[in-house]
Amino acid sequence: MATEDQEDASRASLPELEGDVRFDDVEFEYNPGVPVRSASRFTPRRTTTALVGSSGSGKSTLISLIMTFNRPKSGRVLVDGRDLRDVRLRDYAATSASCCRTTPVRRTVARTSRMRSPERRDDIRA
Repeated sequence: MATEDQEDASRASLPELEGDVRFDDVEFEYNPGVPVRSASRFTPRRTTTALVGSSGSGKSTLISLIMTFNRPKSGRVLVDGRDLRDVRLRDYAATSASCCRTTPVRRTVARTSRMRSPERRDDIRA
């Protein structure tokens, strides 16, 4: 099985992102044979989107798919029209960050962002 770095070597580099996010008939399974849900959504760049719902409704799953922590079983997650399966994960990770409402230790948003992209520490301000 290839590592992410080995897979990244064959992927295209990622230019600067604008921020459009699209779920195109995405299906995901935590357990084989038990799909979570199919989703098709579009969030345009420079907008704020709140994920609100009861426990187990899929909020964290959507974020994990956008952040490439998990991969869809089928369908595509696109950022600026680029399928996240086809971009270098190292490039994508350098342009993205998330901050969950509940964390095991208290951190500021800036500190959490610095942990995701340590090479960009000077760009992130509290």
